[in-house]
Amino acid sequence: MSKNKTLIINENFSLAVKNHQEGKIDIAQELYNQVLKIDPNHSQALNNLGVIFKVLGEHQKAKDCYEKAIEINPNYSDAHNNLGMIFKELGENQKAKSYYEKAIEIDPNHSQALNNLGVIFKELGEFEKALNYVEKAIKINPNYTNSYYNLGTIFQDLGEKQKAKSYYEKAIEIDPNHSQALNNLGVIFKELGEFEKGLDYVEKAVEIDPDYANAQDNLRFFVDKQRVLSEIEKAQKPENKNKINFIKKIRKKIFGTDLRLKTNPFISYRTVEEELISCLYKMNNKSFKETNDIFFGNGEHSENFKIFQKNFSILKKVENELTVIMKQAVKSDIFICDSFYNILRDSNEGGSKWHNHLDDWDASHGLQHQKYSLTYHVAIGNQKSSKPGFLCFKDPDKEILPSEGMVMIFPADRSHSAIYNGKIDRIMLGVNFYSLT
Repeated sequence: MSKNKTLIINENFSLAVKNHQEGKIDIAQELYNQVLKIDPNHSQALNNLGVIFKVLGEHQKAKDCYEKAIEINPNYSDAHNNLGMIFKELGENQKAKSYYEKAIEIDPNHSQALNNLGVIFKELGEFEKALNYVEKAIKINPNYTNSYYNLGTIFQDLGEKQKAKSYYEKAIEIDPNHSQALNNLGVIFKELGEFEKGLDYVEKAVEIDPDYANAQDNLRFFVDKQRVLSEIEKAQKPENKNKINFIKKIRKKIFGTDLRLKTNPFISYRTVEEELISCLYKMNNKSFKETNDIFFGNGEHSENFKIFQKNFSILKKVENELTVIMKQAVKSDIFICDSFYNILRDSNEGGSKWHNHLDDWDASHGLQHQKYSLTYHVAIGNQKSSKPGFLCFKDPDKEILPSEGMVMIFPADRSHSAIYNGKIDRIMLGVNFYSLT
């Protein structure tokens, strides 16, 4: 290659890198392409062009660039690491793992590959290996924000909240705009009962990244809880005290007790409209496999816990009619905090594990005896199957086989589960709510 061509290549590549670092992606992309027109085997230009394609969401083009860079230079550790990240985003963790390992084999001090390999081991449940690799990454690069964040997620998964908290705080110290660390730190403070601090951090995460869905969900949690307290406080104002005391006296006189539920669970019925079933099928769902939730088997649940806020007239009708039933059951005005559904499909076995619907916030605010759960059985599926979907309760033990339209209300602290293996879809709509008095 002539001296003049080499000079042009070097100048264009340097200028491309400068623009790339400044976020001028379009200019950088054009300059990398100019380099490759003169020298198609310029492995660094190929790798960097792959980085741009990845940012643009063009994973196949990014993958092609990285693979060609590796073909030209098999010892190019950055390209191996970057190819690993593509496979990670495509959900192919084993392939990602092999490329990260190759990057580390070439360069044992490749902090990004070490960090990325640690994330893979975390997702595989091999926490000791995960900690080892991420800690190595920090030792090599003490200011590596994502490594501190990843250590936080590992310790959070292990239930070590204080350690998780310290690593999230370190990540934020280095990068005050790290929205994921801010959001997770907010969750940690929530779990530690420091709700004001939790709200502050989650609000910051949303402010930095308004499209961050998990932070938005967490912010809704805090806002909803504030509304619960506001409504309960309103109900407890002096002008309402006489009304509350009267209600309590009536409960005791009629039922011989001040307990809100006459029976546990309280059972009622509501006719199921075809329109409701059709509406639920039209809504956005999450597969049970996408979440580390209480559900298992073949099925989906609502994408969030706010289906009554959707703009469907049938859902508003259902909310209004279930609200009447809830008020009758607990003999109080109520506040709905969650509304959701799940659909169990044909599988060997699916359903929900033992769980209840209390959270740390309820206990810390003394509301565990004012929170209730409702199940509304929209479609019962095939009840001739070996596991027809009994709703099972603990304390005391009880099994109830739902019929279509059955509404059950029970204290939110009561553990329950359901297992189903029929060939016809089984649909349940759920609500969590508070009594205000």
